[in-house]
Amino acid sequence: MGFASITDAAVAELRARIGRPISRVTAPFYREINGDAARNFARAIGNDNPLWVDPEYGASTRWGVSTPRSGATIRLAMPSGAVAR
Repeated sequence: MGFASITDAAVAELRARIGRPISRVTAPFYREINGDAARNFARAIGNDNPLWVDPEYGASTRWGVSTPRSGATIRLAMPSGAVAR
């Protein structure tokens, strides 16, 4: 198995997709964000901010709880067919 090549045809095909809706072919991984989902999302992207991963720290903040990282909520809020930018 060799390495893939970037061709003019492949670049043209990708450029043609710009601005077109992205359809989802699988169900979302999470339908609701709970503490475990938020903590695992933050850890998966390598962000160990205690506000997102430490419930005890979250309880001591002005919010009183750990909060999900904004990227997790944005991704869940995107409807099927949304255009990624």
